Amino acid sequence: MDSTYNHDTIAAIATGKGNAGIGIVKLSGPKALYIVAGLFKSGKNDKRPEKGRLPFRSHRLYHGWICSPDNGELIDEVLIGVMLAPHSYTAEDVVEINCHGGYQSVKIILEYVLKRGARLSEPGEFTRRAWLNGRIDLCQAEAVIEIITARSRKALEIAGKRLEGEFGKRLKAIRNSAVDIFSELEAGIEFGQEIEAIRDQNTVGRQIRIDVLRPIQELIRGYHIAQPQVDGLRVGVIGCPNVGKSSLVNRLISEERVIVSDQPGTTRDRVDISIRIGGLPMILTDTAGLGMSQESLDIASMTKTVEYLKDCENILFVLDASQKISSEEHRIKELVREKNVLVVHNKMDLVKNSFKPSLPKSWPKWPAVKISARYDKEFVSLEAAIRKMAQTDNQEGISSIIPNLRQYELLEKVKGALERAVHILDSTEEGAPLAVCDLKEAIECLDSAAGVKVDEDMLEHIFRQFCIGK
Repeated sequence: MDSTYNHDTIAAIATGKGNAGIGIVKLSGPKALYIVAGLFKSGKNDKRPEKGRLPFRSHRLYHGWICSPDNGELIDEVLIGVMLAPHSYTAEDVVEINCHGGYQSVKIILEYVLKRGARLSEPGEFTRRAWLNGRIDLCQAEAVIEIITARSRKALEIAGKRLEGEFGKRLKAIRNSAVDIFSELEAGIEFGQEIEAIRDQNTVGRQIRIDVLRPIQELIRGYHIAQPQVDGLRVGVIGCPNVGKSSLVNRLISEERVIVSDQPGTTRDRVDISIRIGGLPMILTDTAGLGMSQESLDIASMTKTVEYLKDCENILFVLDASQKISSEEHRIKELVREKNVLVVHNKMDLVKNSFKPSLPKSWPKWPAVKISARYDKEFVSLEAAIRKMAQTDNQEGISSIIPNLRQYELLEKVKGALERAVHILDSTEEGAPLAVCDLKEAIECLDSAAGVKVDEDMLEHIFRQFCIGK
């Protein structure tokens, strides 16, 4: 960004495309009031303001019309919202023109605004200005886009806490503790002969564990627990060819997204589909059947499925209720033995009503449901079982002060540096100099997580996720 970045006036359409009741054109910057005053005619006396006159008070709505700057033609009836610096979203003068929704009205008003001296904002520039002007910290800025893209109530709650500034406050408190310990160790190294001796290393290591490492571990733990409700629980759908995996997926999403055929091996690559079950976002992955032919394409597909299973913790293991469990299914069982598995006995329409499918005694005691993907039979039970599979005992009462992915990755680095520092202090008599280096690394990562020190490339990545009007 050049030096003029924060001294010009920006504008953008702040509402989505398409027909709607309301459309908003937003301006921010030193000329925002002047630009709008030249286009606005008050609804009170049908008179346009005198040239250069700014008849607006902060935090008021003004009814009137937007007029053409060329010939005074009335364009649309509007409400003008005014928020004067520093009490606005960007901490600059902000004006919002509330017009009728639809393509033409907002487009023409934006064109008039740009013609009078504003420039079109860049993605996330309004929020970036709020951060540059000190109204919010970087954690709060990130929370804005997370609120917009929240996929569940829990995700919205977590982002809301970050927008309040709670996460930034928590990081600041942890950082202050780390800095105090760092300063004590460094002083002991530099001035050990001149000042009162510092506490013994084991005591300092114990303080690092309690005051710094433990709260970092709690934040990391919260991230892992809450992540399925934020980004979506990953659930892999596996089984042998032609057991009905794709049919099951299509029934769950209520549309034909996956090819269904009686020919074994139809799915030859993984297919990720986002759905919601019981309010919980999920990513269902339909995988290639394991145990297909030995053709090169089939072998490659099965290899991808096996690789995927290494990282996927939640599994729908689909079996054909009309067939005996095969040797291939026994092998699949070994692949997923340690996973969170729900067994799905499919094709119950092909067996007698009195038939009760069961698993061999040598198999883990996984929960199981019986369905017919062809006829939607017992799908309520399947969805209930999937919801139960997604629940964990430690989700209740989990804090909403939880990092996002960028912050989580930095906190993992903090955790590693702190663990090294504690180990050195506990195991080495002269470990303070090395522990100081690790504490310095931890503090730098905390600064990055909180947005105190972030490089330009990272800032560009964060704000490019925003739309033009935010």
